[in-house]
Amino acid sequence: MKPVRLLGRNGSLDCSREERKLPCVFKKTLLLAFTLTACAHVPPPPPLTGPVMGYTTRTWRDPVGSGPMKAVLFFPPMRPLVQNLARLGPWWAEVAPSETVAFGRHPLVVISHGAAGSRFGHHDLAVALARAGFVVCTIEHPGDNYADQTRVGTEKVLLGRAWHVSAAIDALLEDPVFGQSVDATRIGVAGFSAGGYTSLLLVGAKPDFSRWAGYCARHPDDAVFCKTPPPSLTVDETPTSDSRIRAAFVMAPLGIFFGPRSLSPIRTPVSVVVAEKDSVLLPAENAEVVRAGLPSISAFTEIPGADHFVFLAPCDGEAKLCADPPGVNRRVVHRQVNDSAVKFFEASLR
Repeated sequence: MKPVRLLGRNGSLDCSREERKLPCVFKKTLLLAFTLTACAHVPPPPPLTGPVMGYTTRTWRDPVGSGPMKAVLFFPPMRPLVQNLARLGPWWAEVAPSETVAFGRHPLVVISHGAAGSRFGHHDLAVALARAGFVVCTIEHPGDNYADQTRVGTEKVLLGRAWHVSAAIDALLEDPVFGQSVDATRIGVAGFSAGGYTSLLLVGAKPDFSRWAGYCARHPDDAVFCKTPPPSLTVDETPTSDSRIRAAFVMAPLGIFFGPRSLSPIRTPVSVVVAEKDSVLLPAENAEVVRAGLPSISAFTEIPGADHFVFLAPCDGEAKLCADPPGVNRRVVHRQVNDSAVKFFEASLR
């Protein structure tokens, strides 16, 4: 199969046909939203909210396509860092470059971004966890990020996302710097949207791709998922769960692939946070399905009035990724969500 070419010769988005891809309108919406945000006027840096954390980058091998897989690591530094902010994509982050981690073995959290997202999109959650003593790894999923959606809707993403996270854990534990700083017995995962789905796969969920057709029969006007025929997908025999992961914090999870038995194998603590007015992943078809299917749930929190992208780090601009409904203050929401994540992982990864 030839990959979908997103940019045509005239610079417009090109939705060439491919039967195993997610509907092109979904890719258009997410790519345009991120591009508009990234190209917006760079605002002045906001005031610091706490001590600056260390960050560094890594590029590892993609276990699915054998190409590169980009990652950013956030961590408590060995010594206090210069009080400065780093520009990461369209965001200001409270970090400074470093390669020295504070003494001791630190719990690890890997963050999985949403469809067509970025390794920087949850930097404030990563910083909050680092300030609490965690090492945090944010990966950029090959074939499903803001610059490349060539694998969206295929097994290479719908299953491969989980394999990306496991490969990142492998690489970190073998890293000459972080291998000595991460506690391999205390590992968690956090994810937003498709990253929430990924997080659930990693703690034992089993997807049922036949449910896509049923969802679209109920919601034929859904422009995100149902304007093209659902792809034909099968569940690979290679497992997606990772027994090293002891807790999952999921935000606005994609849930249309989870049936009555999909979530029953999960035995690890799971905390779910959802947006009350989610217009991308309808709560009744996604978050509520996850809530009902989990054998036990540590917490289920609903953010009043919020829409889907409220979980992305606060940003300035008029693009959809930065905008929230009236009455929703994203910075306040993130202080609450980040605090909840820190407390959840501190309790679950003791």
